[in-house]
Amino acid sequence: MINKIKFPLWTLLSFLAVTVVSCKKPDIKGEEISVQRVNVSFNTQDGQIKIPDRDTGYTKTASTVDVPLQVMLSDAAPARFDIGVTVNNDTVNKMIADNMLPDGVLLPDDAFTLPNLVDVPFGAGHAEFTLKVNLAVFEKYYGKTLVLAVELSDPTKNNTLDAAKKTVVVQINTTSIIPVNEIHYIY
Repeated sequence: MINKIKFPLWTLLSFLAVTVVSCKKPDIKGEEISVQRVNVSFNTQDGQIKIPDRDTGYTKTASTVDVPLQVMLSDAAPARFDIGVTVNNDTVNKMIADNMLPDGVLLPDDAFTLPNLVDVPFGAGHAEFTLKVNLAVFEKYYGKTLVLAVELSDPTKNNTLDAAKKTVVVQINTTSIIPVNEIHYIY
């Protein structure tokens, strides 16, 4: 009689053991999860954008000159993230003092608008934003080159900046953008 009970008992225990082992989920605690990071930089060869010397895609409206600026990523964005945008006047002042920009004038703070952040969507390989320069400043500094150094800072989600390409110097030739017959008042 005991032999008759042992067989179904061993069968039942074996069935339970196989069921428990096959339904066990793998434990992921302690596994290191790596998130892909991208390197961020301006899309320029020499750190400068000269307008209108190159095909930069700028547009002139009734009140502004809009200069598109492009941020390149080393790979597609693994997640949505932000990049800070600031102005570096010290760079421009040093270039003017060193006579690297003989007819250059620092673009006054009240003469342009620039976003504080650039939003990079998931999967994007680049992001764009616009520098809007007030047309009145062209009349004030007619014959000069308006200069502004735009700098990227603090990309979120552990992404990094390319130190060599985080700053771009935008140079706008006033006489090439506005013909002399369109000047209303020269300071």
